[in-house]
Amino acid sequence: MRSRQFLEGAWREGSVAYAHTPEELIAKYQAASRAIPSPLVQEKIAGEGRGVFLLMWQGEVKAAFCHRRLREKPLGEGLAC
Repeated sequence: MRSRQFLEGAWREGSVAYAHTPEELIAKYQAASRAIPSPLVQEKIAGEGRGVFLLMWQGEVKAAFCHRRLREKPLGEGLAC
């Protein structure tokens, strides 16, 4: 699993890690923040992947689109590369 972040004019490769305890989360966050200034932390929620996209113009919704994911990468984990 990879993650990329655009920093200082270049793409940096990162990684995805899971924490199972609050202490493990703190340790993993501190380690990640040495490589990337603001690591992204998300709660893993089991279930079907769904999304909503909006095209906004000057605060007004111009178009809306909803989807349900048919495939996940890696399978069953709901993370995108």
